[in-house]
Amino acid sequence: MIKYIYACCLLLLYTIDSIGQNTNYQLESGLLISNSKTSPFWLRSNQYGIVPVESQFLTIRGGLWKDYKNNYAIPSDTSKITIARKSKFSYGYGLQMVVNAGKINQILFPEAYFKVRFKAFELYAGRRREIFGIVDSTLSSGSFIWSGNALPMPKLQLSTIGYAPIGKHKVLAVNMGYAHGWFDNSTALKNSYLHQKWFYAKIGKPSWKINVLGGFNHQVQWGGSLDLPFRLSSVVDNRLPSTFSDYLYLVSGISLNYTERQKRINLSNYTSYDLTNRVGNHIGTIDIGAEIKIKKYRLMLYKQSVYDDGTLVSLSNVSDGLYGFSIANNEYFNQNKLIFKKLVLEVFNSQNQGGSLGPEQGIDELRGRDDYFNHGQFINGWAYGKNGVGSPFILPQITIKNDLPQNYIYDNPILFFTNNNRVASIYGALSLGYLDNIVNQTRFSLSRNWGTYRTPFESTIKQFSFANTTTVFHQATNLYYNCSFGFDSGLLLPNSFGVYFGVKKKLN
Repeated sequence: MIKYIYACCLLLLYTIDSIGQNTNYQLESGLLISNSKTSPFWLRSNQYGIVPVESQFLTIRGGLWKDYKNNYAIPSDTSKITIARKSKFSYGYGLQMVVNAGKINQILFPEAYFKVRFKAFELYAGRRREIFGIVDSTLSSGSFIWSGNALPMPKLQLSTIGYAPIGKHKVLAVNMGYAHGWFDNSTALKNSYLHQKWFYAKIGKPSWKINVLGGFNHQVQWGGSLDLPFRLSSVVDNRLPSTFSDYLYLVSGISLNYTERQKRINLSNYTSYDLTNRVGNHIGTIDIGAEIKIKKYRLMLYKQSVYDDGTLVSLSNVSDGLYGFSIANNEYFNQNKLIFKKLVLEVFNSQNQGGSLGPEQGIDELRGRDDYFNHGQFINGWAYGKNGVGSPFILPQITIKNDLPQNYIYDNPILFFTNNNRVASIYGALSLGYLDNIVNQTRFSLSRNWGTYRTPFESTIKQFSFANTTTVFHQATNLYYNCSFGFDSGLLLPNSFGVYFGVKKKLN
């Protein structure tokens, strides 16, 4: 069966490549083995949901991509993307299929999209790999709200292509977009939607030594219904608000917790959960950062501050967020010695959450006990395909050791997304290169974990995870050979050691 699928993928890619110009495609096969039932944390995290939690599997991955005509090459640092002016209109597409065979058999399509460009703007429909927020785009542990940790969800999106310069002097560039998406139906929550928008600005010409960045992203999970054998008290008849008026409320972020506004709506369509908060599950970050050029190196500093239910306005959870530093060698080139490419150091903190008292227990304006990535109505949490959409440090509780306290929804026999969202961690990643043939990447993280305010752990739980990946390019055969190993040690995740072997071929 696997040989048949492999042959079909290869035939499909060669056929499409022969009839399409400027099409790049790749085919990969690999094997992951482990001494545990689970794949090591840094071998599966930020892989866009294509690596199963369950270890011992064979994978085959085939994909093809066509970029815009006359577009400049996109650098690995997406914050430096520029727009080609040679062609006002162009189109592109991407398609990738992943087949996993093992304890869990899967056929996934992490990318399947069509895109069109007009000048600096882009419209796309489908699934596509994306990261939102000011962050190192290649070696980060993952952006707080939207990392590469889950299978991409299908969206319809209008946006700029990266940072688009404004004016002839190009001192200011903006990155902005607006999207509508669809969550999956893998849990009891069915047919819910995503509203997404973002705005980021960069001040400074590309030639300047320092560029300053800042902006925000706003994500809202809304609509849908609950397929449960009982009624959830936080939802009217197990159906969430989904009218056009509700859409306008969630897009604007307007709260229903005002007497005058409640006089103008039908109160029977809402529960006290809606009326004291906002329609939908709102979450996002406000980011700041800077890029600094020092001789042949590029430094990047960034801070992502998370907001959930208003605690950031009062600064009661301002200590939470992602703090990052990266340094990259901009003059890396073919040399007969080991070369430093990039180093990333990050601190992730989500333990405060505005304090242990919720608005009904303490000062209402402080609105503590944010319970990141969990929600009393959208019971699947901030997740897609059972993987967290945001930082991998806030894990689904189905992947956490089952001897730790479980987090149930209002004493019902259904689990919240996570039982551990109060985390403090340090993370590091290092990339080295030799000639243009060998690249080595190392990642590690050390975290302290306290559970949630609702279900705290009895004591602080520590976790260490490590992974190393070496990729060797054989020019004569145009093949990339990959060997990765990783391990987990601690009391949060099952202890494991795993190895991945893969072979990939790229053609264009």
